[in-house]
Amino acid sequence: MTMKTDRPGWGERICFGAAGIGVRLVPSVITGFMLIYLTNVAFLDVAACSAIIGVSKVFDGISDIVIGNIIDNTGSKLGKARSWMLRMCLPLFVFAMLLFRVPPHMPQMLKYVYVFVIYNIVNTGIITFTQISYYSMVSLISDDRDEHVLLGSIVNLTRFVSVLMGSVVFVKLLDAFTDEPGNQNTQIAYTRSIILVSAVAVVLMLIAVAGTRERVQLSQERERKAPLKELFAALKMLVRSRYWAVLIIMDILINIVLQFMATAVPYFSLYILHDMRYMSQILLTAMIPQILAALVIPALTGRFGKRRVLIASLLASIAGLIGIGMTSPAIKPLLAFNLLYGFGSGLVKGVCFILIADLVAYTEKTTGEFRPGTGNAGISASDKLGSGLGSVLFGFALSASGFDAALKVQPAAVNSAISAMFIWVPALSFAAVLVIYMLFFDIERIMNE
Repeated sequence: MTMKTDRPGWGERICFGAAGIGVRLVPSVITGFMLIYLTNVAFLDVAACSAIIGVSKVFDGISDIVIGNIIDNTGSKLGKARSWMLRMCLPLFVFAMLLFRVPPHMPQMLKYVYVFVIYNIVNTGIITFTQISYYSMVSLISDDRDEHVLLGSIVNLTRFVSVLMGSVVFVKLLDAFTDEPGNQNTQIAYTRSIILVSAVAVVLMLIAVAGTRERVQLSQERERKAPLKELFAALKMLVRSRYWAVLIIMDILINIVLQFMATAVPYFSLYILHDMRYMSQILLTAMIPQILAALVIPALTGRFGKRRVLIASLLASIAGLIGIGMTSPAIKPLLAFNLLYGFGSGLVKGVCFILIADLVAYTEKTTGEFRPGTGNAGISASDKLGSGLGSVLFGFALSASGFDAALKVQPAAVNSAISAMFIWVPALSFAAVLVIYMLFFDIERIMNE
């Protein structure tokens, strides 16, 4: 059981938000630019690189459960979560730089080994520790459900800010740092840009470590189990409740959508719209309404309830994607429908994140187990499984359609594959989430009762 706590002030909430930007800056860059860096700068095969990313996501998902369990059983003066965020700052800076610095004269096969090893050090280890630590802080800073909604909204808001900085701003950095005017895809541009972004991420995480406090403590220590038994107990928590299972499935589908669109947007801009700089406009028209959505989630869920807001936001997202598909490649109507998609998807991700804290509280109420690290690890694992599947499917679809980075004009089949992965498959995935949620997830009613 947990002890009742006071609620943080706005100064602490702002520091908490700084961590939200910090822990996601580098992952945002990796999500949006890793594949195009490997294909268009390191000149590696798109299918092989997608397979590396996809296989690595499996290890990444497993590590989430292990690391979540480690965080739950951590004891230090800084608390369970902040101590790990502090420990990972320097490794994040060093290995993020190495990830975007594939040695050019290394034998081709060794380049794939290099990418696999460094990618897993960064994602499976370092980023997993920082992100699960951050997500766990929602339940560790306060046990108040209204505070969870507010902190969840801050998490959602900072996610969009970090994606904006890690995509739109990163494109600008590539443009500014390139040694070949008009070509952002150069090694020196990526090296300088990732160094700057990683340094900003580290500073923001340090602000959060210094400016927040973990108030929620167990009123009595639960019995310590052997590490393997502890891990199995954590896994059992995630599978014995249908609500965790349903939320994980929904989250996988949502993250397939997000991965498709994040990975496809540079290719869509470069090969469908014929100018990679359109990427900034596409991302901005999605991110700005997503930020607005994050700001209004507390008011909307308070007025209409999480269920109604999530259903409406899924419908808006689907409508926006259909509109993009019907008007593409005409840029102005495409951007208009992208605004609708952005607002809807912002609400989707934000409400789903709030549901995690509800499920942590529900699990404690029904089982007596307070495991914010494990709960957030389970969802983090599904995030990565979904994004891994998205990476693999996108890469293999691109490869099967005949993509060749050396060609300035791609075959028609490649353009069709890019459009499908950017528009139509995401629309179908959101429709599947809508059906699953309406049929199988009624946690809000149970928690209110």
